[in-house]
Amino acid sequence: MELRPLLCMVALSCLKMISGYNQTCRQDQWQCDDGTCIRHSWRCDGGSDCIDGSDELDCLCGPGEAECADGSSCVKVSSVCDGQAHCPDGSHERMCTQNAGCLPNDWSCNNGLCIPIELRCNGRNDCADNSDEEACGPCGDPRLCCLGGICLTATKRCDGITQCSDGRDEPASCGKKCYEADGGCSHACVDQPWGAECHCPAGMLLSANGVNCEDLNECSQPYGPCQQLCINTPGTFACRCRDGFKMQGNTCQAQENVTKILTTRKEGIGLLNLKTREIENLYTADRKPVAITYDLARGTIYWADQQGRIYKAQDQKISTLYDGQMGIGSLACDWLNGHLYWTSTETKSLYAGSADGRGVAVVMAKDGTPLDLVLLPTERSMFWMNKGENGGTTIEKAGMDGSKRLSLAVITAELPRGLTLDVASRRLYWISDFKMSIETVKCDGSGRDTFWDVFKGKTARTLAVFEGMFYWADEKYLWQIDPNEPKQSKFILKASSPHMIVYHSLQQPQGAPGPCVSSRCPLCLLSNMEPVGHTCVCPKGLLSQPDGTCSYFKLVYTTPTSMYMLEFAEKEPKKKLLLRTTDDIESFDIDWRSGSIMWTNGTGHLKGQWFTGGEPVHIPTPAPVCLVRVSQQTGNLIWRSCDALSFGVTGVSITLPDHSFFKTLYQTRREVKDLYVDWKRGLLYWLEDSCVHSMTLSGGNEQNVFCMGEQASGHLAFDRRSNSFLWNTFSGLHIMSLLKMKKYSLGKGWNIPGTIEAASEPYIVSSTRNTITLWGRRDGTRVAEANIEKGLVSVVVAELELMSGTTSMISQEQSCRFPSVLCEGTSLCISQAQLCDGRRDCPDGSDEKACVDACSNPDEVGCPTVAAKTSKTTPLKCRFGSKACRDGSECVLLSHVCDGEKDCRDGSDEEDCEQCQEGQFQCANGRKCIDQKQVCDGSPQCQDRSDELGCWVPTKSCALRCERLSPYEWPFIKCFFLCA
Repeated sequence: MELRPLLCMVALSCLKMISGYNQTCRQDQWQCDDGTCIRHSWRCDGGSDCIDGSDELDCLCGPGEAECADGSSCVKVSSVCDGQAHCPDGSHERMCTQNAGCLPNDWSCNNGLCIPIELRCNGRNDCADNSDEEACGPCGDPRLCCLGGICLTATKRCDGITQCSDGRDEPASCGKKCYEADGGCSHACVDQPWGAECHCPAGMLLSANGVNCEDLNECSQPYGPCQQLCINTPGTFACRCRDGFKMQGNTCQAQENVTKILTTRKEGIGLLNLKTREIENLYTADRKPVAITYDLARGTIYWADQQGRIYKAQDQKISTLYDGQMGIGSLACDWLNGHLYWTSTETKSLYAGSADGRGVAVVMAKDGTPLDLVLLPTERSMFWMNKGENGGTTIEKAGMDGSKRLSLAVITAELPRGLTLDVASRRLYWISDFKMSIETVKCDGSGRDTFWDVFKGKTARTLAVFEGMFYWADEKYLWQIDPNEPKQSKFILKASSPHMIVYHSLQQPQGAPGPCVSSRCPLCLLSNMEPVGHTCVCPKGLLSQPDGTCSYFKLVYTTPTSMYMLEFAEKEPKKKLLLRTTDDIESFDIDWRSGSIMWTNGTGHLKGQWFTGGEPVHIPTPAPVCLVRVSQQTGNLIWRSCDALSFGVTGVSITLPDHSFFKTLYQTRREVKDLYVDWKRGLLYWLEDSCVHSMTLSGGNEQNVFCMGEQASGHLAFDRRSNSFLWNTFSGLHIMSLLKMKKYSLGKGWNIPGTIEAASEPYIVSSTRNTITLWGRRDGTRVAEANIEKGLVSVVVAELELMSGTTSMISQEQSCRFPSVLCEGTSLCISQAQLCDGRRDCPDGSDEKACVDACSNPDEVGCPTVAAKTSKTTPLKCRFGSKACRDGSECVLLSHVCDGEKDCRDGSDEEDCEQCQEGQFQCANGRKCIDQKQVCDGSPQCQDRSDELGCWVPTKSCALRCERLSPYEWPFIKCFFLCA
């Protein structure tokens, strides 16, 4: 007999693997306890960036300091990204978006300006102090100029030693003569003492190997030669204009609509016609405007004042859109979706708000102060001037949701102002007070250039660019300048224009419908990061849902005889009675997918009932149970016996309670105090004595996870979203991160009195006497509270992403969400399963009208499924356990839906059936997909139990044996097969 052991050591890494913790962060990032990644420089910087607030827990550094990535020391926040390595590992100089120095491909002038390295030694004074042209030397014949401005003498050419970075001082033609195959030259050849010198025709450039002529890409020049689109071809190039423009000479001219400038004046908002030079006063402003923008397609103009009000003017009506937005520095409009963006120098943040004033969201609130802001929705991008914490000023670019942020240019020493965008040319422009110039860069960060001597000693305040023309204003006048003839300024208007923007449809091109058109999100922000092209951002107080909507935080709580849903709405909490019973409710949970309530009573019975009412159903269990939890993915019930010495699982359906199965998962001699289901990761946790243990939901891989130490005062709460446990003790709040297996003791600094009833990122729910309080997980601030009835039993947080028709319970509208239906003449919603079930669920009995005769056996052969003829006002109603076909002509049993056979004439019962993915098992009836790991685990997950058919069963000759090596410390479990 030969024993072949298969050994598996199960430790922390195994728990993480089972739980699905596979997200990794970059070297410059820090991982939150919920698995998300943030910049490492944000760790312990005094402001919570993780939704669960874990980046500000267990901090070694004080206020105004940031922790190094290796945890060895702390540095001042002002020292982050200052170009000097303060951390031993250099972590606070990695991936910096703002820099007091220059970007990696820039050259630093003596006066602090930054210029592209290719402008070094180009014969122009790009630095303004000529430092970029110093030490360049005369690179005329016979000298050679390398990239970067280094000049070599004639003796250094072809000396066998490479001096230039691209090797052009050692060309392939060294030592050759033109009479021998043209010295290897692809075009013209001239003999030199060192070898054959190759020459190229116009439109071509000699490559670094010195013999081949390559096409000269004229389109790659910093500025020009085309105003909008440049198409490079071999030996030449061609200029094109975007839609709506026409080429006239070397410029692109708009074909429709007169160019106008929207500007602020002392008396309000005006519109200047550049053709007639007449200004139209549009609106009177009670207070001095500090920023202005418009949405041409919707006929709307926006402006802001110094008191933090944002105004909306439409159809000659002025309204206050938002109030309390102090320190507004700039306004910009997403003209594709109608959203408004603005910056605040007071809060150092960038915001987005809906055009109807329903909500505001913070897009960015880190790494400096955003100043001037412009948007390019057609490319889902935004650009802004950013003043960093270390004093550096940059031009930043990001998606309109704040994603993929990067620096385009460092402009600290330029003393910049007046950022503007020429949409057609995809170029950014701004004023440099230091250089007395107009600066520009392309939207991709290339094409840096300077326009000198355009202001003639005047101080420019604002700038706008359109059709290749510059429009700028000083204290008294508005001017126009052709960049090709910068010395010829054209006077436009004698008036102060402190804020102005070009008003033209081609500055807000519509193009194809954007990704937000089909989104249900109230605040849809365009993104270059998300696969769908947008991010759904919910206004403050609302939570984002997978279907693209936003919902208020909801929970359900129960007293011994009543159950309520509580919604923390904007103004005040809303409460709705869900259940009233004579039972003494001991515990409860909710199957959010099916819309059913499960509870145990004082006699140890387990019951179930539809969310919308009806008679309770008794669910069989092997022993009296006093605690119940629902596994949301399968609908299985996890229960604990009333003696608290065992727990198990029951698979059940309210429609067929007699077809249930049960299995005991665990037995002990100690008290099991509570159960926690992590259905997302397939794990079951339980509290035994003061330690938390875990196993898979099918009952395998039992482990000891952690022990609390100090006894909890009240409940231990599990936050599935952040994958952590929270509890209160006499010494304060404690958090256990399951991702990092690390415990935090927050002490009494987080003053959350009473009992922690539940936790669901981003909130913590506590109770004191007759009050339920909602707290923010980021910083422990009180969010809201609600008065409740006496005798609180327990609280369950609503799984909003699983809710369907159940959300209508709080709605004040007289409608129900599919598949629920509305009782006639009432606001009561009932499940479709309650139609024609033989019971009067609606007050007037309308749910039992126009029903076919029901069969005694729900699956009886020949049972009629076609409803009686109905009128348009009397829709087909199907009996309990059935559903209507799409054409509304007949009903089929739920057991026949997605079973591989068409029972509906239109085949709709086999449509939209769940398709299994790789790593999943499809149940035989085709209605459900389960994880492959759940096959043959001893607990049927499929309704037809096909996942437990044909499974291997241990025998005396071959069995799996597992031994626990340490019952109380972190467990190492040894498992091996013993086969004869």
